[in-house]
Amino acid sequence: MKEVRVSVASLIGSINNKKIGIINHSYLKETGESVVSAIGGGCFLKDKKYLREEFFANNFEGEDARFIIPEQKLNSLIEFLSSEKSEEIIDFSIDRELEEELTGLEIETQEKQFISKEDLVDFKIINKFTHLSEGKSYKFLGGNTFRYCIYYNVSCPDSILKKLLNNKEVYELSNEEINLGFTKDGLKINSNIFI
Repeated sequence: MKEVRVSVASLIGSINNKKIGIINHSYLKETGESVVSAIGGGCFLKDKKYLREEFFANNFEGEDARFIIPEQKLNSLIEFLSSEKSEEIIDFSIDRELEEELTGLEIETQEKQFISKEDLVDFKIINKFTHLSEGKSYKFLGGNTFRYCIYYNVSCPDSILKKLLNNKEVYELSNEEINLGFTKDGLKINSNIFI
């Protein structure tokens, strides 16, 4: 039976209409390669049991909504992810990801905070959209990874964005860099950042 890895993520599409990426410390730790990724990550999984029973999900990656299912269950999973019921099972909120990645809560992977928890209060969601994609992942060499990503375009005071951009691990990316797949410094840009 062919299997597919599923990754359900909440990501920042833009901040104040600027494409912002950060060094992905988890990727660096696991592969030794630096890559610039969108701010955000795997959504919080509230109920693994439901996914096991309905979609035969297995090999969960911690508390994140990342798991493996039989390929023939993919279409029904996509339908489920687009339903209101999915919100009872998965927390699609961007708040947890902003807090983890920007205030230094990911202690084992990030050594410092970029902004304070108080600064997060000033982030406002402008809009959001969903993007589906399929590709390869270093975490699942046996097949494809299906990505269900919710992108949030947010705003914040310019002073907070400036504080964020003052860090050498945070990048404001041009459309040209995103299209090329590399920063002007030569770092690879993850495919989860797009125009």
